[in-house]
Amino acid sequence: MRGYDISRRSGEWWCCKVTDSYGREFINWFETREECNESVLHIWDTEINRLERKKLQNEAIRKMVVRDERNGKIY
Repeated sequence: MRGYDISRRSGEWWCCKVTDSYGREFINWFETREECNESVLHIWDTEINRLERKKLQNEAIRKMVVRDERNGKIY
């Protein structure tokens, strides 16, 4: 489902439309085409679905609580 479209009208900045593999769409404007290309790659490299993100957040919180309990900061 990934896709992108980079376009430019005369006298305007470059328009970069990106769709990640989860169907989320991003639209940004850049001064150069190279910045658009970098944006596409950045979005695709850092994409993560919402459930995976929530799972990672929960795991990080659980580890902090365990560490604080071990160090006597939580009673």
